[in-house]
Amino acid sequence: MTMSARPRSRRSFVAIVIAVAFVAVAGGALLAYMIFTDEPRVPPITAAPPRPPAPVEKFEADSVVAWNEVHTPAAATRRRRPARQRSGRPRDRVDDSTIGAGLGRLQAGFDACARDHGAVTGSIVRVDFSVTADGSVDDSQARAPHRRTPLGRCVADVLAGGRFGRSTSGRRDIHRSIALRP
Repeated sequence: MTMSARPRSRRSFVAIVIAVAFVAVAGGALLAYMIFTDEPRVPPITAAPPRPPAPVEKFEADSVVAWNEVHTPAAATRRRRPARQRSGRPRDRVDDSTIGAGLGRLQAGFDACARDHGAVTGSIVRVDFSVTADGSVDDSQARAPHRRTPLGRCVADVLAGGRFGRSTSGRRDIHRSIALRP
């Protein structure tokens, strides 16, 4: 009994070795086939090169104005209107409606400043000023961030040439925001 069991185990071992060898040879042949055959490859997709940018017009900068140069307002903003003869006494104080009307009369000068200094529509310049009893502007200056810019100085100069009507006491410490429409 022992004799017949041994040849059978030897035959099983030989069969397993032959099967493993067959699988190894078939796998090697398949690997060699894949390596050495030239299959058509799909070319990679490349993006088209970007279009060149459109030509740009040359920018010619305006002359540079030093930050401490005083801007002279345009001739139209320095023109004084003849004083009107009014009957009656002057107002007690310059009110908000009078200031709004005076700033409205100066709006063309503010807009000219915006055009001259490259401001965009809707830019806001905040100013501080005082009105004397005779209606002239006493002290006008732009507030930050336009305080030392040419645009801020121009707006303050236009405002300095404004008239707001006579009153008995004038008005000090007026703060307004001016919207520019170049």
